[in-house]
Amino acid sequence: MINKSFTAYNTQNGEMNNHQLIVSLLTFKESLKQTAAYGLSAVTKYELILSRLVDFGFSISDFNGKPFAKTVDSFTVEYPDAPELIDTLKTFCDLWHKNKIRQQQDAPTRVAARVKPALNYYGHMNFDFRFTADQDKIPMSEWIGYDLKSQGYAEEKICFYTTFYDYSTNFTNVKYDGNYFLDSKRIVHLGYKCLRLILKNPDNYMDEITTMPEVIRDVFANVHCRFCDFQGATNEHCKFRLHWTYNDAPRAGCAHACFVFPDEDVTLVPDYWRLLELEYGLQEI
Repeated sequence: MINKSFTAYNTQNGEMNNHQLIVSLLTFKESLKQTAAYGLSAVTKYELILSRLVDFGFSISDFNGKPFAKTVDSFTVEYPDAPELIDTLKTFCDLWHKNKIRQQQDAPTRVAARVKPALNYYGHMNFDFRFTADQDKIPMSEWIGYDLKSQGYAEEKICFYTTFYDYSTNFTNVKYDGNYFLDSKRIVHLGYKCLRLILKNPDNYMDEITTMPEVIRDVFANVHCRFCDFQGATNEHCKFRLHWTYNDAPRAGCAHACFVFPDEDVTLVPDYWRLLELEYGLQEI
């Protein structure tokens, strides 16, 4: 397998001309000494990687499977079977390298949530039109679906979460940055492949909850609290414990893990947003 870090970084040493990557050998060798500064693995035998590229159909001038001769000043890389492949790879590797540098520069202050997850995360290495298109014109739901697909989500979940986002645009002051916020208050938490609505006062609208689909009612019908001893909690008191009543029976749950709902049925999306409307008084646009 080719070292992708090596390949992406070292395209920076070449210039494109007529579907050829022209590389200065001196600059290329100097870059091999600097890879550690970019968090890349050290490369000691570049000829092995170049030989593998030749096996894949690339043509490299003045290269015979051994280190370049001292008389060589530069070399060219081509792909005879599909010349424009070199242009495509150069574009991708430039983007990959740019993202790698940005990650290092932003590391001390980077926030976990990403406005455009796929745009800010070239690391998953799925390269398509989104990287070279007018990215501001691509709908946010497209970015969300792209990012979820790169993480291995099933199509049903991708459809659900993109529909969930599209529905959120019906409300004022609801913002998405990886989770959903009403102004600065988080109202929806998207954990590892799960949907959690942050609801604090379901008793205030329990009459409407009891008319919703069964899979939603079941979440309120169950007791979710484990009555653990987190931060001095007891069976009688916990500052994180939520309380509500369902069918005249008391229920309790942890504010950190309560109200997790199924996330594959898109027909439930309006019901979920109705719960948020009831909890927070969301205003439609």
